[in-house]
Parts: sequence; C-alpha cells; structure tokens
Amino acid sequence: MMVSGMLVGLTNGILSFRRPLEKKSNKMLHVFWFIGAIITMSIGLKAVWKSHDDQKPYKANLYTLHSMIGLSAVVLLSQNFLLGLLNFGSPFMSEMVKKVYKPNHIFMGVCTLIMAVMAITTGKLTRVDTVELLIECTALRGLHLLYVCPVSCLFICVFRLTHL
Repeated sequence: MMVSGMLVGLTNGILSFRRPLEKKSNKMLHVFWFIGAIITMSIGLKAVWKSHDDQKPYKANLYTLHSMIGLSAVVLLSQNFLLGLLNFGSPFMSEMVKKVYKPNHIFMGVCTLIMAVMAITTGKLTRVDTVELLIECTALRGLHLLYVCPVSCLFICVFRLTHL
C-alpha cells in the first residue's frame, strides 16, 4: 500500500506535466495522482500504526530510520500538496507569486520522491541483513534495488556497515 502510493502516485504525479495534454488537464492529473498518493500512504500509515499497537508484546512506533524517513516523506508531501493548492489552485494568487514559488514546489516534489525511495529501501533493509542485501543485489531477482535508486541503496548500505 505504501510502496504503491509512494512510487506510482509520486512518479506519475511528477511526470503528469510531460503528457501532451492541455495545461488544465495536466494540472488535474497532477492533483489526482497526489491525492491518490496521500490517501494510500495515509491508509498504510494507519495500518502499520494499528499493527504495532495491537502486537503482543507492545512494539514501539517510529523507532527505525525507515519510519523516520517515511514519516518525513509523508509530511513533506502533504505540505507540498497544500502549498501547491494554495499557490496554484487559488485564483487570488498573482502570477508573480506563482512564478517565484514554482521552483520551490518542484524541488520539494523531487525531494519527496527521493525520500520515498529511501524509505522503501530502508524498509527493505530492516528485513534483510546487509550482507544478504549485497548478495541479493548481484542476483537477477534483486537487481531492481540497484536499478531503482543506486544512490539511496549505496547510502543505506554505507549507513548499515558503519553502524553494525
């Protein structure tokens, strides 16, 4: 749920302006994908939170690097979505304000996608030992980890190796 919301929703939302449609249709598609991403991530967060609370013995929430990066990605996405609606969806904003905010909106969107991929990678690493991950990444079935985001995978591997 979380992976599909983050990868599919964020990637399609970011790439929605690359489609050969009119500007208003692209904006609506952009908003649609981000609403979908926020909904799926919220449902996934609620499910994870509930499963941790219901577990016997009690399992704490937000105790791993994965949970911190993931929650930060959700907060950044929500903030960027609300600010984007305020700036670009409001008919009262001047074109100058929109022009000034647009690079920040794009930067925050790309940062959110990078954080989402890092959260997915760290989630994978909480289940797999670092040595097993390196072996799996060299096999064909694990090649997707290095293909999706080599920078985040390298970052996480270095982090895990320095904090053993």
